[in-house]
Amino acid sequence: MKFSLAWANVLTQNMWLKFVIIFFSILSSILAISTVILSQKDPLIIDRECFSKAIKPSSTDHPTSEIETFIAVSLSQRFDTKVKSMSDLLSDDEQNSRKQEQKEFDSKGMSQKVIVDDVKIDSNTVKVEAMRLISVGQIRSALPFPLEIKIASTDRTPENPYGLRLLKVSQTKSDLK
Repeated sequence: MKFSLAWANVLTQNMWLKFVIIFFSILSSILAISTVILSQKDPLIIDRECFSKAIKPSSTDHPTSEIETFIAVSLSQRFDTKVKSMSDLLSDDEQNSRKQEQKEFDSKGMSQKVIVDDVKIDSNTVKVEAMRLISVGQIRSALPFPLEIKIASTDRTPENPYGLRLLKVSQTKSDLK
């Protein structure tokens, strides 16, 4: 092998080695700078829990399904004997009416439960076709219980995730045909 050819191969290898060293130096500098920048940011923490939390929605609109669910829950809170009343769903007048009604039922040894059949929504008034189950001991009777309900919008809280309040419940005359 000639000396000039061997020297040319060494120079070519040195040139490639210099190019590779410069490339990896630039790459390691970029990675070091990005590591420093990313280490300055707040960490991303994912916390997994075993219970649910109420979230604060951005919209105050109440879809029909939410109103229907609220009506069923709030009527249960208002009329059912075995349900513990939640103060955030009912107005003060309705809470007082519930207390008086429950005292009367307790004194007579009666209990009641309301089952919602149909809900018709018109702005702030809601017409409900329900069934009222009244029981005295083992004797039970189911009576039609048409209602007209007035509701109002309030802030959503963990106790009241619907953002609605039952203002007034009045019994209407049933349409028996």
